[in-house]
Amino acid sequence: FLGSDYGKIAMLLDNRTISFRAPYGIHTTMRIPTFGRAMAYEPTTCELLVACSGKGRSTTTDGTGSRTGSDGGEVYRINLEEGRFSAPLVYSATSSSSKSSAVVGGSSIAISPAHPLTALGCEDGLIRFWDNRVPQNSSGKPDSANLNPFLNLDVKSSTAGYGFYDDSNLATQNPGEIRSLAFDAAGLNMVAGTAGGVVALYDMRTSRPLHVKEHQYGLPIHTVRFHSGSGTVMSADSKLVKIWRAKPSSTSAPALAMEDDVAGTGGSAGSAGGGGGGDDGTGTGVGSIVSNIEGTADFNHFIVAGDEADPKGDASGLVLCAGEQPKMQSFYVPALGPAPRWCSFLDSITEELEERDRAETSAASGAAGSAAAVGSGAADGIYEDYKFLTRDEIESMGMQSLVGTPLLRGYMHGFFVDVGLYNRIKAVANPFEYEEYRKKK
Repeated sequence: FLGSDYGKIAMLLDNRTISFRAPYGIHTTMRIPTFGRAMAYEPTTCELLVACSGKGRSTTTDGTGSRTGSDGGEVYRINLEEGRFSAPLVYSATSSSSKSSAVVGGSSIAISPAHPLTALGCEDGLIRFWDNRVPQNSSGKPDSANLNPFLNLDVKSSTAGYGFYDDSNLATQNPGEIRSLAFDAAGLNMVAGTAGGVVALYDMRTSRPLHVKEHQYGLPIHTVRFHSGSGTVMSADSKLVKIWRAKPSSTSAPALAMEDDVAGTGGSAGSAGGGGGGDDGTGTGVGSIVSNIEGTADFNHFIVAGDEADPKGDASGLVLCAGEQPKMQSFYVPALGPAPRWCSFLDSITEELEERDRAETSAASGAAGSAAAVGSGAADGIYEDYKFLTRDEIESMGMQSLVGTPLLRGYMHGFFVDVGLYNRIKAVANPFEYEEYRKKK
């Protein structure tokens, strides 16, 4: 997305083109020299940065037209203000990676929201950093020295020995490849996910990771992000979304029995456990598990949905997952935060579930008879005594005047109405329905 209103969109296609969309449709398309893998927008320079696979390149340019001896890769820069390509960011292959292949592709890219800093995760397990404030020389062209990375971070070496990846895939996949990158809102921390199912949390002031989190499936980490509202990191492979603490928590929480317990299941929004378990056994340290989410289909990507007050979802608890099925999988995790305003009914459902759980616990522990009675009454399903009606059904039954009153509870694309009230209104609206039913039968 190139704007906060989601009106301008850049789409990276599989035919080496980038399609720019506007509210009126396709604005234009641009073709890139090699196949792209990831994109990031730099708002300070109005540039779209494209990480490419590097395959198909024969030589590398340094931004001034001259050829360099060692091959590596490029990051294409598209100036959206001028509508043309700028000199690409270039990097060279390391000595270890050049033995197998002179071309090193970029797999992921991220831009710090607080600093003019670009991070590129590469196939060789390195993260390369550029300063986006590329100065120009006396001729008015970009200085070639500043088109090269000023720092390389070796994540592959830092995470060596971690992970549960399948050794049989070593011939076709490098477990140290950086598949996903993300900065926190302050720009002080960074998280990187590898193809071997390992996530490394870094402080930008040190080259040693603060914590290394392993996904037990050993599958590539395709999405990582910080959730500033809860102080957690969310990392996902194709099987689950793991939520764990990026900083120590001052509040204690009961530990999970196992790290891979399912915290949210199903393709619809539901309550996900907010308990914390951890590697240190306290449930409050860095790396301790807050929740795990597993779905009904493999995950390809996830986002945290927000609203107008929180467009990035930094304080929201609603997680939307795109997977190998037509429908989007949605999960509500109260431990992350409240639901967005457009689906605030999830909070009331969560409160009813918590009250039911507390009542059932009191009844099971031998509480007084009154508490047991409350528990048995609360054990009924949520909205069991309600009937769901769409807006068209509301109009056909002449119930428009009840919209906005406590008698109708807004939910998704319709309303919940008490089943007793529904039966009475239905009997008045169509008194001969039973006779028509008998004739049809």
